[in-house]
Amino acid sequence: MFALFSDVENAAELRSAVVAGTVGVALVDASLVCSRRHVESATQQALRRSRPGNMVVLKANDTPKTRTLQSEFVYCLAPATSAGEALRTLGISDDTTNVLVARIGSDDNSEEFEGALKMVRGRRVAMERLDERTQAKDRAIAAHFKVGDDELAVSTLEAAVLSRIAVKDCL
Repeated sequence: MFALFSDVENAAELRSAVVAGTVGVALVDASLVCSRRHVESATQQALRRSRPGNMVVLKANDTPKTRTLQSEFVYCLAPATSAGEALRTLGISDDTTNVLVARIGSDDNSEEFEGALKMVRGRRVAMERLDERTQAKDRAIAAHFKVGDDELAVSTLEAAVLSRIAVKDCL
């Protein structure tokens, strides 16, 4: 389950709730999310990691890197190979204004998800907004994922981001 918010006014309060562990959702800085496909890819990776014993290419990819499925989702969205770094950069900060609320997993606790949505003071917008491009958003994403102009000359930003998150544990 996913919801996207813009013009969020209480990011500091939301961040405190995540740190305290009182919300069972992932709260992501949506300004660094490239597209819905980026979200789908990270979701699939996090779910795959949560099922031990699945056949995978590398042993490193077989185990979760974080303690919860929600934080594993944030880790899988980020280019960082450190879980802490991924949570610091893609998790919400006190000044985040665009927030992606995510609840993934087989337990599908919709009450917890709905409770988290009620906490957010902002304007709920369609998930399709993640696919909208602006120069400022593209520059921020390219810088965060270390995508250079040479790479963008032969590929799209989305393809570069998806490639990085797909292979980060192979390096």
